[in-house]
Amino acid sequence: MNESDQIREGSGAAQRRYSLRVAFLKWAEDIRELHFSQSNSWGCPARHPKQLIIFLFFLGVFQGCASGGPEATADRFMDAYYAAADLGTALNLADGLAAKKIRDQQQLTKGGPGPQSSQGRRVSYTRIEQKTVDGKLFFRYEVRIDLQGTGLLMRKTLVAMDHGPNGWRVTNFTDTD
Repeated sequence: MNESDQIREGSGAAQRRYSLRVAFLKWAEDIRELHFSQSNSWGCPARHPKQLIIFLFFLGVFQGCASGGPEATADRFMDAYYAAADLGTALNLADGLAAKKIRDQQQLTKGGPGPQSSQGRRVSYTRIEQKTVDGKLFFRYEVRIDLQGTGLLMRKTLVAMDHGPNGWRVTNFTDTD
């Protein structure tokens, strides 16, 4: 198990993405204030090649964060569906039966947040297993839901993934107590 498999707080991944965006936007503002040399036809700042390298580094980091492999997609689904109870974001990561389950839940809640969106809850999860069967990838998660005043719920969630034209997508998910 590596560091990325450690317990993830519901808003942890979103907070890291937000922090990276803020750092990038601050850096972009600093770049805009620079005076570019007119002698370079391609517009590279002649005096600040280090900033160009930093820009390319951040561009690569953002590209890597945006795409991600199956693990990143499954974790984003877990963040959206379980931790944030954001059915719209979860639906954007889903296809097939998973998308149908989320749409059904949206109809039941009339477009509002999912039933797990009660105040005073904290959700964390750990990816505990990964298997491949017939080209489909399965991740098993242990989900901890700490409800303020009611106690702790433990669930196991199985997330099925498939690679299609839109990249890795969640095709099904099931919970057991």
